[in-house]
Amino acid sequence: MERKMRYPQYNASSSKEEVKLEVGLKFISKEQLREAVDDYRIIKGYDIKIWHSDGKRFQVFCNAKGCDWLLWASRPQREQSFQITKMPNPHSCIPFSFEKGKGRISTRWLSHKYMKTLRLQPSLKVR
Repeated sequence: MERKMRYPQYNASSSKEEVKLEVGLKFISKEQLREAVDDYRIIKGYDIKIWHSDGKRFQVFCNAKGCDWLLWASRPQREQSFQITKMPNPHSCIPFSFEKGKGRISTRWLSHKYMKTLRLQPSLKVR
């Protein structure tokens, strides 16, 4: 009898401030994984860049000088999901500040984060 391993599933409806990436975490698609990495990058303040991304693999690294953090995720066989397979090193860098101009928040990320709020309050001011 074959045993199925149970891995934690990413909860997309949880607070973006609580994004915790760990080995074994499964995502329903590469797009969901990319969004989680974007949330992690922006909320935590790390300079994370995509190294390799195709139909089977997704690899990112920290672009900060001297930081060895990286994340590898791949698609398990016969599944459409993506799963984090390696994160060998913790961050050894200090998170950056957006005032210094190093961080970029995309319009895509902003629209996902504030879409519900803007629909409920269409007259909301930028400030």
